[in-house]
Amino acid sequence: MNPRPKSFWDLDKLPDDCKTLFIPEHADTTGLQISICTNPPDGIEEFIKRKYIYWLGGKFNLRCKKQFQEYLQDNFSKGVYIELWSLWFRIVKMDDIFEKNCDFSEIQSFDFEILWNTDCCITIIT
Repeated sequence: MNPRPKSFWDLDKLPDDCKTLFIPEHADTTGLQISICTNPPDGIEEFIKRKYIYWLGGKFNLRCKKQFQEYLQDNFSKGVYIELWSLWFRIVKMDDIFEKNCDFSEIQSFDFEILWNTDCCITIIT
């Protein structure tokens, strides 16, 4: 790689079979991440009764919201209900879950910050 990236490791001393990942200093790594949940936390079945569960990650900045909206548009037919759950697994009852609806067209202006600190369920209709 030219120019050679700066590193706190001596790159010449790394084993030949070692793979390295170089991320430029100011690279934006805050994009949307969606992955299937293969090992759900104990107790989740009390709240989520869906067949398919995925982990959703990202900072939900404007870029992430746009990616999420495009993902829903590309992967789900119109009229499908998507639920975004945030569970902190304190002693909580279903009645204590904050519920909010978000129209598909409003995703980019919706405040997803409540996911980071509130037991909640946001329902999105595609």
